[in-house]
Amino acid sequence: MIADNVIEVGYFNLTNGSGLFLERQQQLNNLNNFFSSMSINLPQMRMFDSQDKYSHLHSFLIKSIQKEWSDLYEIIQEVNEFQLKNSMTSKDLNYLAELNIQIENWLVPKLIILELPEKIPVAENIFLHGFCYRTIGEFICIIGFKYPYPELFYHEICHFLGAQDGYDEINNFKTIPGCEECWMQYEPAKGKTLCDKHLKEIKECLDRYEKKLLLK
Repeated sequence: MIADNVIEVGYFNLTNGSGLFLERQQQLNNLNNFFSSMSINLPQMRMFDSQDKYSHLHSFLIKSIQKEWSDLYEIIQEVNEFQLKNSMTSKDLNYLAELNIQIENWLVPKLIILELPEKIPVAENIFLHGFCYRTIGEFICIIGFKYPYPELFYHEICHFLGAQDGYDEINNFKTIPGCEECWMQYEPAKGKTLCDKHLKEIKECLDRYEKKLLLK
């Protein structure tokens, strides 16, 4: 069952702020409670402070951030390079990823959450506040935020769970019909919940994920 599968989440605070880990942990609990109220069982996501469990990667990223990342892809590249240098060869990792085989002693968690300084550009769109790279079940997923408000956290976690954006990028980021109170709109702070469209997308993604687990 999905609920029996544990997803390790590494929380990396790369800002000068403190106390954010507990806030993010509570937001993750709130989101889990929300899905439970919708009769959707999420995989268990166990969050760890990177300085406690992933100290080597944390130190690596702190040093890397001083090089002034220019965009999202540099962040992703840094994490991937760390994984390659500290565990297996690129060929080995690609082979295992294709077979969907888990690595027991890896130094990188399945889901990485990055709390980023506001000055870090995470994409060409300078107004972008957060990002999600890959979805549940893929090899090393990364979520990043530049602001601590909870709706943005929910927005990006829902991307990780399979939800698409609730706005039209071509038409001035206009909210799509039915998503006016949804966290997946361009300004998540205006959202209060998930609309039916995005709940359906997450259910379908979790169903695919569960089937993938059963094939192992």
